[in-house]
Amino acid sequence: MDETLETARKTVEELESREDGGESLRISDTTVTVSFDHVMEYYLYRWYFPDDDKEIRFASVPYSSYYLQVGSEKLKDGKPHAAYKYFQKAESWNPVSLTAKLASAEALKQQNKLKPYLKKTQEAHRYCLTRAETARYYRNAGFYFVETYKPDAARACYIRANNYFHSQNADLELKYLETALKDTTPAMTDEEIDRLLSDAGIYTRPDETSIQVVCHAGYEMIRTGHPQEAEDCFEVASDISRDETLLSLIRKLRG
Repeated sequence: MDETLETARKTVEELESREDGGESLRISDTTVTVSFDHVMEYYLYRWYFPDDDKEIRFASVPYSSYYLQVGSEKLKDGKPHAAYKYFQKAESWNPVSLTAKLASAEALKQQNKLKPYLKKTQEAHRYCLTRAETARYYRNAGFYFVETYKPDAARACYIRANNYFHSQNADLELKYLETALKDTTPAMTDEEIDRLLSDAGIYTRPDETSIQVVCHAGYEMIRTGHPQEAEDCFEVASDISRDETLLSLIRKLRG
């Protein structure tokens, strides 16, 4: 058995055996303990949870990651309901984790809970900051519209997904729609796609605020002498924009 998975299992079992499920370790009257994977998540958390005036502490154990590992194992075993509970715990330890939110969405998808699946996908949107992540958002939304018999919205999602990051998955879904509808995928302008997405309640672009927060985190990492973390932040912030100032900073940080 994988040693990391075994550690995750034991840690999660210990937490879940506590009367409060480990909540007293996570939150108190004056503090909240978080389990982040990268410094940029701290800045996203501070931005999107401004009303939480409690002192933020960082867990010495990667609880969110451990819950994700155990939940993923449950999902592989064909137990999406159980997996979802673990993924929700992963989110509670790391409320800005894109990985946890997409995992939760997948568990809901496998339970055929389509409306909660779309809601969770929408929650994930603000944390989809790269081209690949943004494409995943549109593929998720596309699946929902295929299943709810809204082919025009589905096509708009899959075409937009491929515009950000081309994938075989999106190609196959577009081909499936061609077969089911007995026609070819229409050419759509960006304006037409935007209209279809807006009418369907789907975001038309990545969240610019989140990208700016991550960019700010990069400058803070430079100021405090953490060049590797700064480079990571700027890589994320520049992935879609290809902003030349950020790209220049990345080259400078790489030496």
